[in-house]
Amino acid sequence: MNNPWFQTHSGVEFHLLNPVPEEVVQEDLAHHLSQQCRFNGACNVFYSVAEHSVRVMRMSRADRELRLALLLHDAHEAYIGDLVRPMKVAMGEDAMRRWDVIEGVIQMAIHQRFNLPLDLPSAWRQIIKDYDNAILLTEKRDLFSEKASHIWGVPDHIRPMETVIRPWRADEAKEEFLRALRESTK
Repeated sequence: MNNPWFQTHSGVEFHLLNPVPEEVVQEDLAHHLSQQCRFNGACNVFYSVAEHSVRVMRMSRADRELRLALLLHDAHEAYIGDLVRPMKVAMGEDAMRRWDVIEGVIQMAIHQRFNLPLDLPSAWRQIIKDYDNAILLTEKRDLFSEKASHIWGVPDHIRPMETVIRPWRADEAKEEFLRALRESTK
């Protein structure tokens, strides 16, 4: 298959290796991400990628464009899911490079669809990384058992949020993601 595709929730043919911005549908992003559990389901309760993304975005009071970039930082997962970190290591460098290329191509189509820079400014990338790590610590604290003590290499200066995560149902996560997307694209 030269240009593999799959049918999204809305019925769009999404081409995994060569997507175009028109194939990126807001409803699909929200629906797919709201149905995917973070950490490959290893947390104590269902907690969606959509909710994670909204929480990352809500940490910032920056302009709409940066908030949109924060919301969409994991948006490629709507189309290809995520690989847990140990799997990425197990795949080896060559397979990981190929995976990174596919993620990048999909993320570029998403950025084009929402008029974000194809190459985010380095300051934005650092903000996204820091907020993502702060949420990660919060998720570990609130969504994992006491046995889950590993911090996943988060830098020492990063702290969890004070707010406790009480996960949303998938339908709530979908609506919150769509609301956040509308607010960020006005």
